[in-house]
Amino acid sequence: MNVRLRKKPKRPDDDTPPPAEPAGGAGAIPDPVAVAPPPHPVPPPPVSPDPWSIRPAVPLHTGDQLPAIGVEDGWPSYRPVVVGESSVPRTAVPVVGPARSVYRPDTVLDGWTEAGLGMLAASVRGDGHRRTGLPRQDDVAVLYDAQRRRVVVAVADGLSAASHAHQAASAACRYAVQWLDTQCGDVAATDIPWEALIGAAAHQVRLVAEQAVTPDPGLDDLARLNVLAAAAATTFSCVVMDMRDGEPEQEYLSGSGVAIGDSSVVRLSEAGFEFLGGAKSEDPGGLARSEVLPLPYFAPSTIEPFSVDLYADEYLLVGTDGVWDALGGGGGRLGSALGRVLRRAQPSMTEFGHVVDFAKDTFDDDRTLAALWLSERGENDGCD
Repeated sequence: MNVRLRKKPKRPDDDTPPPAEPAGGAGAIPDPVAVAPPPHPVPPPPVSPDPWSIRPAVPLHTGDQLPAIGVEDGWPSYRPVVVGESSVPRTAVPVVGPARSVYRPDTVLDGWTEAGLGMLAASVRGDGHRRTGLPRQDDVAVLYDAQRRRVVVAVADGLSAASHAHQAASAACRYAVQWLDTQCGDVAATDIPWEALIGAAAHQVRLVAEQAVTPDPGLDDLARLNVLAAAAATTFSCVVMDMRDGEPEQEYLSGSGVAIGDSSVVRLSEAGFEFLGGAKSEDPGGLARSEVLPLPYFAPSTIEPFSVDLYADEYLLVGTDGVWDALGGGGGRLGSALGRVLRRAQPSMTEFGHVVDFAKDTFDDDRTLAALWLSERGENDGCD
């Protein structure tokens, strides 16, 4: 194929003379022309180093090496919040195996302030799952209804022995807040039919399990349920809180909740941490032992709803045992860190997540925590 190249047309205002033909005619090769080397670049003036742009290697820390919790400027985000001895390096690998089929981020943060209410939530993959490539098996869901002035919080901890624990936790949380929104719109928060909700949430977890396994049709009901629970099982805690008018210019939150398994609901006040539901019992040796009957099991006799009122300077905490086991009685560094973050004028979402992602030897489980409180009216620029 012959290709004809057209010369670039000369612009009317272009007075530049055409280049001279090389000696020897149009087809001759021109003589080489010496080109001056570019000038040596002048280095920029020295500047003072930005300390935040230089991240030194992070050594293993113990509690004594961590900067004091609650200092005005917080603590560097690249260092873990150590609440005890921490000698295991913190590493994270990608999620591997069948769990990759559903994308699940390592960490979820949420938070807002609205109409006199404040909320923060964090769900974090524990170091144990980060090291082994397992997904975060905790989950959280929060719903705010401005018309009803209602907040619904659901938290779940998928049992690690179940192959689809992470999907069970998500199914329980998301279904619960949707069910409460659509089925209990005209029901006071103190009158929620918790038995009906737990039964419906248990059914959703069974549906998740049935997508993963097919029990032998010859099994009786309990044996079939055991097979399904081995595929998908989760603890579950949920609260529904309505804003109420109290004394002049003093509103409060009133509602109820339920805890299935060892996920718990706690009220934080000046008196300390008060477990309202789902607390672990103590054995004679003083060690906490879990009495877990997770979803998809449904035993109405074990459902014990509780009522709760929340006033100014109090916080309602809904979380999984990854938090409560490390918290203990609340008098240690983790309790101090949570209290200091929540009591800031404008609690920070990222700082709250940093505390929930604490480091402490032997406490490497996933951890999830949601906090609810009464904020100053008009404080609508909070959680950053």
